[in-house]
Amino acid sequence: DNGIYPGVSIAPNPPNATTSLDPTLTSPASYVAASQYLYVQLSGDSDDNPTTSSLADTKNYFGSALKPNMLNPNPPGANTYIHDPFGNSYGYSTARASNPNGTVGYNPTYDLWSTGGSITPDKSKWIKNW
Repeated sequence: DNGIYPGVSIAPNPPNATTSLDPTLTSPASYVAASQYLYVQLSGDSDDNPTTSSLADTKNYFGSALKPNMLNPNPPGANTYIHDPFGNSYGYSTARASNPNGTVGYNPTYDLWSTGGSITPDKSKWIKNW
């Protein structure tokens, strides 16, 4: 709908949680800000708190498919983000899109991954798009 993936920073816009996330990092704790940004962009919930609504809220791309068990904290509240079926934050990075000549990232538009429940550096367990 918007002609761009959520979080893709086009100069001179400043970096955000997704353009600065390196997909080679292995700690799901470092993904929370990017997963929270992804929630805000896809849910249209401008303050990342589904228990409140404001005039700044926009189109919800999830519609009724967004279930509370897909979110953390549960029940949803302030600082909500999307989590994978294993309870960890999704990794979502647009680092390559924001800097095509850089060395961070794998895909030209976005990288999306789950650690598959593992919090160790064993990338063979990751579920990813690269």
